Amino acid sequence: MNEYKIGLIGDCERFEPEWFVLIQNALNKLLVQNPLPTKEDEINKIFARYVRNQRKSFPFPIHYKLPIQPNQEVNPAEDNVPELTWLVNDIDDEPIRYDVECKRLLKPSSTWCKYYVNGGMQRYIEAEGGYSSNCTRGLMIGYLLELSHEEAFNGINKYAQKKAIPSLNLIRDWQTNGVSRLEHSLNRSSDFPPPVFDLRHFWVDLRGNYTLS
Repeated sequence: MNEYKIGLIGDCERFEPEWFVLIQNALNKLLVQNPLPTKEDEINKIFARYVRNQRKSFPFPIHYKLPIQPNQEVNPAEDNVPELTWLVNDIDDEPIRYDVECKRLLKPSSTWCKYYVNGGMQRYIEAEGGYSSNCTRGLMIGYLLELSHEEAFNGINKYAQKKAIPSLNLIRDWQTNGVSRLEHSLNRSSDFPPPVFDLRHFWVDLRGNYTLS
């Protein structure tokens, strides 16, 4: 049974490229959604619909955050429920899940970059958050709505360092009006396996089709 579980955890890595295709396709559609709504949950709802429309091409079930609360601002008091969960398997009540958390990146950067770390990254590190349980990978999506790539990158790394979280690493170049990819490896708390965890970040540049009301 233990060998089987290890194999399933490995499926997170094996099928991650296929998962990324779904995510990238959905974000590409989001890039031409103009105008965008201002509420985070409303943007997530559109994004989730684009993912759902492709679900037949993916070998594992995908769960969506419910209920959608379109009239509420996202804040640190929200429940710890990721926007998307790819459920790889569930054995002996130990779910192996690849979670996706989405966050807006607005001004002031001091507020939104801090929340990206405290209400995002840390949920993948600590058992209390529980994101991507029993999985070696996870994904965060940053909606660049007002901040530039550099402002978001510098601000998030600043707060990550305060929490002893390794800095983000940019893969290739910034993609203006596109999707930029970043990553870093994290050390999880001792009560939250696996101990070494790779967190990916897709930042979609939506500044051209977002107007703050």
